[in-house]
Amino acid sequence: MVVGVVVGVVVGVVVGVVVGVVVGVVVGVVVGVVVGVTTAAPWI
Repeated sequence: MVVGVVVGVVVGVVVGVVVGVVVGVVVGVVVGVVVGVTTAAPWI
C-alpha cells in the first residue's frame, strides 16, 4: 500500500516535470518565432 502511494507520487512528479518542461520549451519557441517574425517583418 505504502509502496503504491510512493510510486504514484514519484510517477506523478516526474510526469508533471516532463510536461512542464515540454510546455515551457514549446511556448518559448512559439514566442521566440512570433517575436522574431514581428521584429523582422518591416525589414522583409
